Amino acid sequence: MFLFCDASSSSSEAWIAFAGVIVGSIVSVGFTWFVEWRKSKSDEKIYLKRKQEEAYLNILMILTKLNYSDMKNSGKLLNLTDFNKELIPYLPSIKLYLPKDVSCELDNMIYTTPEQGKKILEKLVDIIKTRLGIPLN
Repeated sequence: MFLFCDASSSSSEAWIAFAGVIVGSIVSVGFTWFVEWRKSKSDEKIYLKRKQEEAYLNILMILTKLNYSDMKNSGKLLNLTDFNKELIPYLPSIKLYLPKDVSCELDNMIYTTPEQGKKILEKLVDIIKTRLGIPLN
């Protein structure tokens, strides 16, 4: 026994299947785009955090080196020439990635005695730890 199909019903089934394929591909593309967008945002945040960490570490390295070397000359101001010479290569990343309160602390650090500089350096370390989510001791 042969079953005969109506030609109009098979063409409507084909159109329904075709529409299902189109809808499925649109959903798939949309979901893939959304996942990739979320991943890129996450990667961007990680990249910026790494750049901030790098800038913070460069600042601390410079300030620690200059502050402790100037403590030998107790009572003198931090050597501004040495400070600028050390800081200039890192200035673009500091200006780009770090907030203004850190640069204000840097300005305070320049015109201090080594003893005051040590206190400001400790305050700066606390600010940096807070920004990076490192627990304060």
